Amino acid sequence: MYRKILFGLTEHPITVWAGVILLRLYFEWINLRKELNESLEGFAKRSNNQISSVDVMLSWYYGLALGAERFEHFTRYRRDRLLGELLGIERFGSSDTLRRLFCVLGMSRSKRSVSSSKWVARVLSIISPLSVLAVPAA
Repeated sequence: MYRKILFGLTEHPITVWAGVILLRLYFEWINLRKELNESLEGFAKRSNNQISSVDVMLSWYYGLALGAERFEHFTRYRRDRLLGELLGIERFGSSDTLRRLFCVLGMSRSKRSVSSSKWVARVLSIISPLSVLAVPAA
């Protein structure tokens, strides 16, 4: 009457977040990594254990698309080794890494308001088709 379904174990890495590959393809199509690289040029980090600012911003966009509502929710993506490989990110930043980047962006706004407002306008123009990815209220 019903077909048999066989379950088994695999040695291949799997992830439940595989659908986000479509967002990566869209980001590649609009050259988001290149635009962020140019826009975030002044936000270089100095740590030996650094994650590039571009990767932090990309992981933030991906995290929003995957349902993160708070910075702490980004830790769930750090645990999935295949997800970073799938998205072309060496590793996801922690919630503290995200907070620090946004604090630096906020501090730069007061110090260099002209360049910071240009950066915000540029990034918003790049991702405007992604208006679905709104930042959730805390």
